[in-house]
Amino acid sequence: MQSSITKKLILPLSFVLCTLPFNSCKKDEICDHPGLPCQTHEGKNTFGCLIDGVPFVAEVKFTIGGAVPVSGQFDESENFFQIQGTREDADENLDKISFKAFPTAGIGVYIMDVNTDQYNGYMDYSGQNCEYFHDLNNKGTVEIKYLDTEKNIISGTFFMTLINPACTKESIVITQGRFDFGY
Repeated sequence: MQSSITKKLILPLSFVLCTLPFNSCKKDEICDHPGLPCQTHEGKNTFGCLIDGVPFVAEVKFTIGGAVPVSGQFDESENFFQIQGTREDADENLDKISFKAFPTAGIGVYIMDVNTDQYNGYMDYSGQNCEYFHDLNNKGTVEIKYLDTEKNIISGTFFMTLINPACTKESIVITQGRFDFGY
């Protein structure tokens, strides 16, 4: 009797233990939202978020001299960080999300740098052809979760509310933002 129970427990347990390595994330990799890139810190040049709950993932078709999915810079001497994610749809229309910040203390949470209300955060060149700007009353934040100045990697998360009263939809909310950028 005990042998039969042992066999019934060992077989399913063995299967789970054997398949576990194939289903697990790498150490320090957070895959918390289907449809968005995992949160990593390997310099993979990934960028994604939710725009009003709809996934945005930076992806473009490869063309010489064309748009790139993720671009930006991190100036170590001035602690200036700027990043842009670009997405291309099936009709080759582009939309872009961008922000900048001054992560002066390295890892931590920072208010996005918005010098004027004309700094755009989202440009939609398809559909309604509208630009959205940072809300000066709610600039958004970026959290630098990983910074390696020897390997030139910066990664983290972000969220922001963007506005444009002239657009059909006056504001958009960007949540679950994540980036892993090799500069």
